Amino acid sequence: MTTTLADWADVRGVLGRPGDMRRFMYHTAFPRRDLRVCSRGILIRPALALGTHVSFVRYADGSTLLMGDIVVSEGELQTFCDLLHRHGIMQSALHKHLLAHESDVWWVHAHAHGHDPVALARGLRAALERTGTPPAEPAGSAPPVDLDTIAIDTAMGVKGAADDGIYRCAPTSAARPSPTVPWSCPPDWVPPRPPTSSRWAAGGPPSAATWS
Repeated sequence: MTTTLADWADVRGVLGRPGDMRRFMYHTAFPRRDLRVCSRGILIRPALALGTHVSFVRYADGSTLLMGDIVVSEGELQTFCDLLHRHGIMQSALHKHLLAHESDVWWVHAHAHGHDPVALARGLRAALERTGTPPAEPAGSAPPVDLDTIAIDTAMGVKGAADDGIYRCAPTSAARPSPTVPWSCPPDWVPPRPPTSSRWAAGGPPSAATWS
């Protein structure tokens, strides 16, 4: 369901930093400016690939979904995940966003659902406090980037923004097709046909004996 920033004031207070609305989601960023990570000799800016992002969504029944993509160091990983689980926040994925890098960092996908968004925020905050995630910086204007941003905006179809030396573009609800309008397909596209010769077709999933 649609919410406003005012609906998430308590969550903002617990997380200790401002967030923003992205379509129907309340989003908060936690850039890992404390980490120095290089990939193939290139220093990675936090805004490019070292940003923790968490979002809250309100459902019609009043419940709240929390999802996040959280950057932690190798040494922080175990304690961070233990605290997530202790507060009822599940780990749905653990992977890398960079193919080769040092120092070692991990990206943890977090997921939780409940009727108390403040409790979810407190659990997330407790886990983040056991990492080196720095406090929010005062808001200020970002320096310009040495890129043809007009051409990038034209190609992406949305207006981007500079962020710590990075130019990022994120489609908004106005730039995306309505979920009730299907994506257009090539005129000669034909949907794939389901298998007709499978042993599943007549009797459902196979029993153990089927595979013997």
